[in-house]
Amino acid sequence: MAKATENGGLDFKILMRTLQKNIILLLIAIVAVFACKAERTFPDIKSMPEKEIKRYAESLTIKELKIWADSLYFPADSKAEIREKAEILYKELMQRAMVPLSADDEKTMARGYSNYATYLIFDKNDPVQAYPLLRQSLELMEKYKDDGLLVVGAYTNMAHLYANFNDTKRALRHLEKGLKKSQESSEPKRGGYIYSQLLLMAWEADMLSEIRPVMQEFKKSPGLKGGKLYQVNVEHTKAAEAYLEGDYATASRHLEESTKHIDADFDKEIYLAMTKLMLADTYLRANDTELARKTIDEAERILDGYNELNGNEFLIKIKARYYGTIGREDLARECELREYELRDSLYSARNMTTISDLEQDMVTTKYTAELRESQLRQEVLQEKNKRQRVVIVIIGITAIIIITLLLTLIVKGRRLNEARYDLIRKDVDLSLEKRKHAQTEKDAPEAGAEKEAIKELADNETESLSAIFGTICDFMDESKEIYEPGFSIEQMSETLGLSVRQISRAINLHSAKNFSLFLSEYRIREACRILLEDTPGIRPTIEQVAERVGYRSRSHFSRTFKTVTGLTTTEFLRQKEHRP
Repeated sequence: MAKATENGGLDFKILMRTLQKNIILLLIAIVAVFACKAERTFPDIKSMPEKEIKRYAESLTIKELKIWADSLYFPADSKAEIREKAEILYKELMQRAMVPLSADDEKTMARGYSNYATYLIFDKNDPVQAYPLLRQSLELMEKYKDDGLLVVGAYTNMAHLYANFNDTKRALRHLEKGLKKSQESSEPKRGGYIYSQLLLMAWEADMLSEIRPVMQEFKKSPGLKGGKLYQVNVEHTKAAEAYLEGDYATASRHLEESTKHIDADFDKEIYLAMTKLMLADTYLRANDTELARKTIDEAERILDGYNELNGNEFLIKIKARYYGTIGREDLARECELREYELRDSLYSARNMTTISDLEQDMVTTKYTAELRESQLRQEVLQEKNKRQRVVIVIIGITAIIIITLLLTLIVKGRRLNEARYDLIRKDVDLSLEKRKHAQTEKDAPEAGAEKEAIKELADNETESLSAIFGTICDFMDESKEIYEPGFSIEQMSETLGLSVRQISRAINLHSAKNFSLFLSEYRIREACRILLEDTPGIRPTIEQVAERVGYRSRSHFSRTFKTVTGLTTTEFLRQKEHRP
């Protein structure tokens, strides 16, 4: 156990696998042992060769064969080599299903399918073969309804398979169905084991809130009352409710109370270890690292000697969270790495099993044609292909829409740039014509007289703001001063003999701009004129153009150019090349 320490977080797949095997199978073992004693005594199988085992099995009824297999596999102290002998018997049992069976034999086979699936999952790490067995078991349960046939392992094992296929919602729904079926059966107390799995799986997937109605029903259900497992479930339920509310003190108190009701009837050590780890997680969420460390150590001692399937991954995750909480990031990362390695070794084959694997690897067809194995593979394959087709169609349609939108935006952007460029050219041309006209009028005595009159009006403060704005525009068209870096409204005021206030009011009223933007438009128009000049081999650089129109830095010029024209200098020049 010391080798598999440092890791943390909530992951209950290991917990579920352990509890599923040790709880469910213990019930079956008890029934099998008593039935074995009542029916007949079987020979010592340890030294029997496979052929002899098969020969002896041929003389047994379906019920006797199942009892013998269960008596070898389910005892807690059963060794690996004995469990392998049990597989021989389970295979023989599967062969019996290839011929028509009586109702009693079909009921026996329903349990046999579920028990053999348990062996395949926990001992062979082969849920692919287990899947059709579980389906057949559930179908027989539906066929015979109650009739004392409820098989806890079939529901929990099937839920476990769905969880491994990353379909936790479907797994929870399967457990909920199994719990409901148990409450409608003649043995409702068996549902306590299913409820335990439901609670743990929901906790693992952070979906406790989704099963709150089930937890409420559990507290009301008379069929689940009685037995020490019931008391454990009661405390775990209260802990889960407090955990959801963020009341970690109450949650930890109920978890501690649950440990008093755990007893060897349903694998005390594993239940106790898992509860300790849940308790440690609750302490960590409450930032009580001292109690968390103590509880983790207790769980570690309990799990010492167990293999990876018995809680070590959960332990490593919790320790990683602990180290992260106390600031030991180096140890936390080491734990996470170990957890990834352990997860890969335990789950990659199951979690990554595809339907094609089911199609290729399902070897149970040699045991029974009536398992409808081929049909099950096709159903799952069709479901997967259907989902894939839907995803492909959605992706294709989405891609077409996105590409269409991008092309539309690009075309519209180009057209908008072309329109902006055309407007700039027209503005520059008009500006040049206006300058020529202004130059002609400059020499006329009437023009000078008009300006003198405007100044006189300005001095008397009865001038028209429109006339002042005209004077300003004439000045902007004619003056070179505006292209000097330090040109300001004060300089214009001094040159025109107008007050700063008059100039500012006239510009604001007639152009709806402030002086800075008004000046920038004239400067950028001049920059555009310079860039439009078609003088081969002597095109000025952007820095030179910026300097000529009064900007000390290229970046300031570029920002202003974009603001005024809506185009960058690069886009403007590109338009010039394509639209001379």
